[in-house]
Amino acid sequence: MLDLDQSTLSRSYVLDLGGSRYFSERPPIADHAALDLRMRSGELAPAIEIPPGFARDIERGDPVQIGAWVGGAMPNRAETVHGYVMAMHQGWLVDMAVHRLGMNLASAGGIETRYRYNPDVRSLPAMVPAVIPLLLMIIPSMLTALSVVREKELGSIINLHVAPVTPAEFLLGKELPHVALALLDFALLTVLAVTVFGVPVKGSLLTLTLAAAEFVLSSTDLAEMDAGMDRGEFTFVLNSLPGFQRDVLGGRAATIQLDVDANRMLQAFTGSAYVQQIVAGEVAEFLQRHRDVTPPPVDLALRMRFNPNLELSWFGSLIEIINNATMLSVILPGAALIREREHGTIEHLLVMPVTPAEIVLAEVWSMGRVVLLAAWVSLTVVVQVVLQVPVQGSVGLFMLIVAVHLFATTSMGIFLATLAGSMPQFGLMLVLVLVPLESSKAVLGIV
Repeated sequence: MLDLDQSTLSRSYVLDLGGSRYFSERPPIADHAALDLRMRSGELAPAIEIPPGFARDIERGDPVQIGAWVGGAMPNRAETVHGYVMAMHQGWLVDMAVHRLGMNLASAGGIETRYRYNPDVRSLPAMVPAVIPLLLMIIPSMLTALSVVREKELGSIINLHVAPVTPAEFLLGKELPHVALALLDFALLTVLAVTVFGVPVKGSLLTLTLAAAEFVLSSTDLAEMDAGMDRGEFTFVLNSLPGFQRDVLGGRAATIQLDVDANRMLQAFTGSAYVQQIVAGEVAEFLQRHRDVTPPPVDLALRMRFNPNLELSWFGSLIEIINNATMLSVILPGAALIREREHGTIEHLLVMPVTPAEIVLAEVWSMGRVVLLAAWVSLTVVVQVVLQVPVQGSVGLFMLIVAVHLFATTSMGIFLATLAGSMPQFGLMLVLVLVPLESSKAVLGIV
């Protein structure tokens, strides 16, 4: 908080927002230079600036603006912060109008929000079912491809070429065992989801199993509303109950039912607040018989720093460089080590006058250098030239951090390769490492 007024009313605003459970209050901001420095360091997500003469202007009836600075480097988080700040500001305005001015702001129409499929809006019911099809998509296709490549390397596929089998029979023979293995994985994952994570299975288990098998093989009434939400076509559905307009005109309490698909957690939190604000405004304008454009006594001026238009490409392009560098730096050194072990060249290194540390560092340096060069080309050519994304700060410092990151991830790939006995086992171990990383980023709203 940057309180330049230091009045009783401004302190009331500060305490109202600082006492919210959605944000943690940080030490007061001294000046604009400190605000800029603390936002650049990532210490502050939103920063509120109360101008001088805030209480005096409100008492006079003059328009007042409060500045809200939101870090837009992560667009998804910025949208969520924007929604929370606006909601808390509106709540403070209502509280001030009721308790200081004695106004009656009882709304003629209200909204009853109901979260479907995930009433408590917990992370596990949204995350665990999303990981299951991801694993079913990766494991069968990867195992099938690795088995064919393995046979080509060993030359055993030549025997199949001269055998009296058609290409269709060959493909089915390769695919069906891995499909059966994938269905077994699906059964085990479903049992783990229900027993360990406590995620209930709603609907027909047989239909779910058939849908999983098909997925593996291929890698305006209430009824329509339910079907649309079940198919994932709708995230929000407004259900106006019978007699709503009559109750509003008669001055009686009237409600509209808002059904929200809570499996889409970020949209459920942010969008429901917007829907409630829109409906409340439309009902008020309907009763007044005109569109009211009277500005509020205290306006909230929101400004996005670092990414004013919340361009997803500004954030996503840099994140994808890190994602791809992480994936390649884990896969390449591990695959190279397994390849050397299969062809027997690793034994030549073991009998040479080099230490194990020198062998590992050579693998890390060779593969890390390739990925680091690819990351630099992606940043300078693709991101800055092709996508026209402005990169602020030191590119050299960014590449230094990437180099340190690559040292850790390439070491991880070599460690996985020492544990795996073959390339298929290494691929399965990669799934166990890379999928949780991607899933955790999705839950945090990073991607």
